[in-house]
Amino acid sequence: RVLTDEAGFLTAAWALQQTGKLNAYPEWVNTSAGVRPLREMPPFRPALFSTLVAVAGFATGSSPRTGIYLNELSLAFLLLLAARLGLRIAGVAGAFACLALLALDPGLAACAFSSGYDLLALLLFGLSAAAWGAFTRAKRDADLRLAIAAGVAFATARYEGFFWVFLLIFGARVARGRFPPWRTLALAAVLVWPSLVQRFAAFGPTDVPPGELFRFARMPAQAHDFFFSLLLPMPALGLLALALRPRDLLRPAVALPALFLGVYLGFLLGFPGGAALDPLQGRLFLPFSAALVLALSLGLSRLPGGVRWLAAASVVAVTLPFADDARFWADPMTLETAALGDYVEKSPAEAIFIYPFPSHVAAFHRAAIQPWRYLRDPSRSEE
Repeated sequence: RVLTDEAGFLTAAWALQQTGKLNAYPEWVNTSAGVRPLREMPPFRPALFSTLVAVAGFATGSSPRTGIYLNELSLAFLLLLAARLGLRIAGVAGAFACLALLALDPGLAACAFSSGYDLLALLLFGLSAAAWGAFTRAKRDADLRLAIAAGVAFATARYEGFFWVFLLIFGARVARGRFPPWRTLALAAVLVWPSLVQRFAAFGPTDVPPGELFRFARMPAQAHDFFFSLLLPMPALGLLALALRPRDLLRPAVALPALFLGVYLGFLLGFPGGAALDPLQGRLFLPFSAALVLALSLGLSRLPGGVRWLAAASVVAVTLPFADDARFWADPMTLETAALGDYVEKSPAEAIFIYPFPSHVAAFHRAAIQPWRYLRDPSRSEE
């Protein structure tokens, strides 16, 4: 799957490899002196994923599929983390349920075979939340430092991570009566600052009216699609487990991640791009699906051993018929990009492509321009 986000990551990684600068070059041409960008702009997404793709390209050879390999590696570590958490919560039955339900999640499959940042961000948030849970149990400084370090990495992978780091710092103040050491806070601020600056450099003030960024009127329909649609059974089952044991949300290890995810989900359900059943927007709901899978494990932990296994197998059996990821692959942009990739890779290396979305061509490390940008500006006609 290659969407606009994925194309942006790949072009930024390619620019870092070619020029040593992490910039998005949606339009560029090859010259005898190397790559010549026709238009340069800051990456519109955080830098971590593009940087890792570029580093992997230096080590293994550059390929437009490097981002997919990185996501498959992220998926492996994410499943290991889910199995570890499920084992701690509900024993072997919990680990089985976590692995099976995550593997059956159609959104997870789509993200694993894309060049987007969703899986990497989820892995980093999961590591940070797991370290936070260990800190609440043992109050070890090392666990808190790990939670903040993974949280800072999460903030350099997704902009939502800034809020999570803020919660971690104040959560530590509540949990043990004092803030983390000033050296930890200073280092976190230094590491987060570039992503914060990049956010405003890439986007600037939004031209969307404030009333359109969030509307309560959107929430009922979009919440229904996520929690109660027959196309997504896992969120409904996880919500049922929480409804039966709501005090589980008050556990010290659970309360802070639940607060972050609750605020994030509330915003997303009122956001114009918060349609869980949309093939392009459904990936945004992956953290909540994963969290509700862990909520199911909490529910399983209340059952005796034999019944626990029966319940875990039943939940997986109920979910299996709905594990259809076709809607994530059948959207027109993905099909068009697949055809484009086949055409581009069979074309001469010196070809320059004229295409309405030049970054989609640049994702395949080929030169492309958007012609009407220059036709509208006579001063750039020579370019």
